[in-house]
Amino acid sequence: ATAAAAATGERKQPEFDHARNYVKKIKMRFQSQPHVYKAFLEILHIYHKEQHTIKDVYDQVATLFKHHTDLLDEFTQFLPDPVHQQQQQQEAAAAATSGREKKRKRSTKDTARGGKGKSRRRQQEQQQQQQQQ
Repeated sequence: ATAAAAATGERKQPEFDHARNYVKKIKMRFQSQPHVYKAFLEILHIYHKEQHTIKDVYDQVATLFKHHTDLLDEFTQFLPDPVHQQQQQQEAAAAATSGREKKRKRSTKDTARGGKGKSRRRQQEQQQQQQQQ
């Protein structure tokens, strides 16, 4: 049990150090705007008292750091896994939408060439099948 407790403590120490360094980074970044740093601490304090959901916290921090995307990206590393996964899913969905848009544009290009959205290889395969019949 002692070894397991030591291993858990070893894993938590780097996380704690990362969190502490992150808070220091925010304090330094907003030295000339202490109200931003204080607002960040207040958001965390209210969440700790369980008066806000993690989504509310993320939304508030996103607003606070809207011009500091590096801080917001780093903040998401501290969020519970379901929230972090949801953000990743949203990013993946945006990338997939972008990919579908590119595919649709290619299909439109093929149609403009008379291919009716089919690749040339597929067209050749269909022509060969028709000739064999």
